[in-house]
Amino acid sequence: MSTGLDWRVGMSRYYNRWGWGVLVQQFRAKETMSLTDGFQTMEMKDVGRLLYIAPQFTGRWVLGEKLTIYGAVGWGWLRYKETLKADGLGKINATANALGGNFTVGLEYRLSSVIGLSVDAGLVGGEIGKPKVDNDELQAAMDELYTGKMDASRLYATVGAHIYIWKKKR
Repeated sequence: MSTGLDWRVGMSRYYNRWGWGVLVQQFRAKETMSLTDGFQTMEMKDVGRLLYIAPQFTGRWVLGEKLTIYGAVGWGWLRYKETLKADGLGKINATANALGGNFTVGLEYRLSSVIGLSVDAGLVGGEIGKPKVDNDELQAAMDELYTGKMDASRLYATVGAHIYIWKKKR
């Protein structure tokens, strides 16, 4: 799943150029597919989610009155969850947790002392182990077939807004 909805909410506190922050980010993708064996067709709906929560170190460099370059790097909790719904099979969930990392770099244009428009690019990722499945037969097959780790990384580019609610000065 490569396309879906990605949202992020974060908070940063700066002391001159450097600071700290917290990031919460989730990617959600949905895919519908039809499987046929020549006689019957079964429709499957697959929803995948990648949730990331982490503290991070932040930095910013003011380039003038209105332009700022910013960046962040962090290490935190990564949760992968996939839900599969199929005709006749019901709903099956698979989940896995891991440590993951993030890196972001961006550019902000200040519209006022309270609001700035931003464009940034970044990476959130980690490697997850064998997922836990809530179906005993599928879990047994997963235990037998699954070896190694799965890459759960997201490369993104976003346009957004920064809102300054506590300190209105730069």
